[in-house]
Amino acid sequence: MPAVPTSQNARAILAITLAIFMFSLSDAASKALVGHYSVVQIIFLRATLSIILIGVWVLRSGGPRRLATKRPMMHVLRVIIGVSEVSLFYLALRTVPLADATAVYYAAPLISTALSVPFLGERVGPRRWAAIGLGFAGMILIAHPGSGAISPGIILVLFAVVLYALAMILNRLLSRTENTLSLVFYMLLGDIVVMGTLLPGYWTPPSVRDLAWMMGLGIITTGAHFSLVYAYSRAPVAVVSPFDYTALFWATVFGYVFWGDIPTLGVWIGALLVVAAGVYVVYREGKTQRAQAALKTARVHDHHE
Repeated sequence: MPAVPTSQNARAILAITLAIFMFSLSDAASKALVGHYSVVQIIFLRATLSIILIGVWVLRSGGPRRLATKRPMMHVLRVIIGVSEVSLFYLALRTVPLADATAVYYAAPLISTALSVPFLGERVGPRRWAAIGLGFAGMILIAHPGSGAISPGIILVLFAVVLYALAMILNRLLSRTENTLSLVFYMLLGDIVVMGTLLPGYWTPPSVRDLAWMMGLGIITTGAHFSLVYAYSRAPVAVVSPFDYTALFWATVFGYVFWGDIPTLGVWIGALLVVAAGVYVVYREGKTQRAQAALKTARVHDHHE
């Protein structure tokens, strides 16, 4: 694999850091809004503005042909899972501190790695299984089962995380034939169709300020998606992905500033275990992919000699 220039890595790291900040800001704004408005209304308005911005991107980068798909039903399945996941997460934010919910969410890559065995036929070695187990232990600490019954909000987050992990598996399957633009566009279109159908029964007239925030969510998340795509297209996953965990920092800051939430010691320890496990899994997967690529190159070379 050719070396990536240091300056390019630096720009990719800056882009991923900006993307995670914007996603965290979006989560904080959603937590503030979801106490007064329905999840249906928030997601619909956010997706409406986002798809307008993505539509402009489509027109400037090749037109509707960029949205051609060979797997429409898989997109439908991804929409169902995605809408359910975001809805559960937003509902959970009504009662769960932002940092706690974010920390649990970072178990999703570990779950998707485990699910890649039955769904994608991938091989996961004992070291990665050990890391997955460590991450699950961290997730249990965050959920506070030792202090009594798990709260309903945390249960919603856990269900949302599993759905998010399934969505990650579908993304990997779809990315074999679909481009990133179509993945984002059809997800937003699905949000609008599903939530638009339910909207008449869940609409609450918003204040001008809250309406601006709901529409602003579309701008923020679209900008985050642009930054995310840029980061992962300019540098190796192993360089970029560890900075994804800066979301824990921002979630803690926003949670303290706006709601006075301070994560417990259990959450800090659990988050550390989840992050350590996630970084290690990414490192091992990257190492395995490089080894497979080198082996494939060697076989091609031997074939031509």
